[in-house]
Amino acid sequence: MTTKCMHISRFLALGLLAATLMLQSGCSDPIRSKIVGTWDMQKAGRLSERINQDDTPSGNGMSLVFQYNGTLQTNTQLGEIVRQKEGSWRMVSFDPESQKMELVCDLAGEEIETHIRFAEADLISLVPPNMAGTTAKLKFVRAK
Repeated sequence: MTTKCMHISRFLALGLLAATLMLQSGCSDPIRSKIVGTWDMQKAGRLSERINQDDTPSGNGMSLVFQYNGTLQTNTQLGEIVRQKEGSWRMVSFDPESQKMELVCDLAGEEIETHIRFAEADLISLVPPNMAGTTAKLKFVRAK
């Protein structure tokens, strides 16, 4: 094999290795990565007051955890309501112009279409998948 062929072979092998590592590390889709992480609900106290119809102690909240591998976890504590749900999610579409993403989430065997609007990179609004059946869009900030 000539020196030129050996260099091309090495280059192709390194390229294949780099692509494989990127896929394994979750760096393969920057659009999908936009939603990955933990998101905490803003102004949880107001929602808790509406749901429980009284003032409730602080510490209320809701978080959504989207993992790159497609798992989803929701944690809710709004007054007397304390729930944790686990399931999965998959991205259906993303419109870069409107910054809207559509997901299908599966929680407790129920498929829910979830529409997310990215107001900023770390601020989204959506009807949480664990509150299917409501129309109230809530704002979530990315946990630091």
